[in-house]
Amino acid sequence: MDSQSWSCINAITPEIENLELIYSLIRSFKPHLCVMLSGSGDFTENIIKKALEDNSFGNLEILSNENPSISDGHSTIKTNKYDDVLNSEMSIDCLIFNSFYYINKKVFEQLINKLSSRSLIIVTGNYENILRLMQIYDFLNGKFDCSFISSARGVMICSSKVRNQIKYYKSYIIPKELIQYAYKSKLLNKLVKAYYKLKNFKLIPK
Repeated sequence: MDSQSWSCINAITPEIENLELIYSLIRSFKPHLCVMLSGSGDFTENIIKKALEDNSFGNLEILSNENPSISDGHSTIKTNKYDDVLNSEMSIDCLIFNSFYYINKKVFEQLINKLSSRSLIIVTGNYENILRLMQIYDFLNGKFDCSFISSARGVMICSSKVRNQIKYYKSYIIPKELIQYAYKSKLLNKLVKAYYKLKNFKLIPK
């Protein structure tokens, strides 16, 4: 294989360098809910799960019709039913799509409509399919800042145009102390997460 393909694990998983990039994005963005549209054999799941665990914050929901519904009791929830998410009122702030499964493009489009005001989109997989997605979704230019990294297979990264993150959180009555210290303490993160679940209060708006 030529040198550009040396870091590829298999035909589905992004290059190791892109996995490292995805890990860094999740660590930096600190999403509340990640939804991943992929299939079995994609190591992206492991990377996202690790990043969320290192954040001590956030959940991952994997949509796939190849695996049964499983919950590992930590940061990851797996489901084999697209409708579980599409018909729910949950607000997604991070969407990961492996375009190798281009047959699920319609589901991907529906999930985009459920993204919150502050959100992140990561598209990996097949180079040609990523380009097709960029051409199809013209609205991305209006609502997101998008970048395409031309690696061996390619990766597209889009973030919503929320310029002032602190102002965004303040507008939803998040205490200043919580903004400053929430991510510094794993115990505090767990307590805050449990508190908002009990209060049925959402950090991220619909």
